[in-house]
Amino acid sequence: MGHMTFWRKLIPTHYSDVLQARPTFLNLRPHMSALIQPPLVAPSARTHIPVYAGQLVPEGMLPKLKNYFEWLARERDFEKHGLISIISPVESGMDFKASYDEVVGYNGGKGSLRLYWNAAIKVDGSNFLDRYDLARIYNAQRFIVQDALVNDAPTVGTLRADSVALAAA
Repeated sequence: MGHMTFWRKLIPTHYSDVLQARPTFLNLRPHMSALIQPPLVAPSARTHIPVYAGQLVPEGMLPKLKNYFEWLARERDFEKHGLISIISPVESGMDFKASYDEVVGYNGGKGSLRLYWNAAIKVDGSNFLDRYDLARIYNAQRFIVQDALVNDAPTVGTLRADSVALAAA
C-alpha cells in the first residue's frame, strides 16, 4: 500500500514525487510510490467497516490485512525489536515535523526551502538513487526513524492483536 497512488499521470503533479517512486526500465512511471503510509488500516477497518454476521471485517479482507501487517513487520522492523522504521519524513503523515530537523540536518528553526531540500529532496533523492533497496537504505542510516505515531499503542497494538486474531482465524 503505497504512500501515493499516481492516478493516470504520466508526469507527476510535483517534480519531487518522482523521487518517491521506484521506476524500472519496463515501468518508468510506477502506479504508486515506494513509500508507506502510517499503518492505520487496522483501526480504520474497525471504524469504517460495519460488522458482518458477527465478524469485525468481511472474511475476504482478513488475509489481505494479515499479509500487509506481516510485510510491514518483515520489511520495516530492521532491528527485529517490534518497532517499525520509516525511511522518509513523509511516511509519518507529518512531513516536516520539527523533531526530524536534527535527523535531516536542519537547524534553521522556522520552515524554509532549505528544510524542504534537506527533508524531501536529499532523503527521498538518496532513497531513489538506492532504488528503494531497503537493506541499502538501512545501511546508509540517512533517515531511519522509529516514529511515535507510526509505532503508537493503538496502531501497533491493534496491528499485533489483529495479527494474532487473523492467525487464529
